[in-house]
Amino acid sequence: MKKKNVRKYGYKPFCTLPVPAQVVGEELSRIRAKYGRRFKPAHLVKEAQKVNNPLHPCFEWNTQKAAMAHWLDQARFIIRVVVVVKVDDRRLPPGVRAVTGLVVKSPDGRKEYDYVDTICAMSTESGRRRLLEEALRELQMFKDKYAHLAELAGLMRAIERLLDRKKKPLKKKRRP
Repeated sequence: MKKKNVRKYGYKPFCTLPVPAQVVGEELSRIRAKYGRRFKPAHLVKEAQKVNNPLHPCFEWNTQKAAMAHWLDQARFIIRVVVVVKVDDRRLPPGVRAVTGLVVKSPDGRKEYDYVDTICAMSTESGRRRLLEEALRELQMFKDKYAHLAELAGLMRAIERLLDRKKKPLKKKRRP
C-alpha cells in the first residue's frame, strides 16, 4: 500500500498573509491538481477571485490599490535591472547594479528597502558594510532555498563557513 504524502505547511520568516499557511498550502495543492503540475499565477488569481475561496483575502481586490501595488512592483523591477557598465572610462565587473536595495525597518517594525546608488554606497565604510550585510543576508536566503539539493552540498558548506565567520561583529577598518 502506498503511503499518503501528508504535508505540513508554514511561511517564510516575515511573511504576513491573513490566512494560515496550512490553508494556503492545501489550496495550492488543490489548484495544482486542477490545472496540472505546471499551473500559473493566473490560475491562482482566477480561483482566488471567488469570494468563498480561502485565498480571496490574500489579494487586494480594490483595483486602484492593486494598480498602485503593480506599479510599485514595476518600479522595483526597473531598479533591479539597470547595471553600471563604466565609470569614467573604467570598466566595472559585469552586473554591478546602478541602485541597490538595503533592508531597513519601517517605523512600525516591518521590513522595507531603501534604495541607494551602489557606487556611492561602496565609497563609504558604512555603505560598504551595509552592502556586505545585505549580501550575507541574500546568501543565507539562497542557502535556505536550495539546501535540499545534494548537488550543491559543497557550495552550501562554503556558504556556511563564510556565514559563520561573518556572524562575528564586523570590525571597522582602521585608517593609517
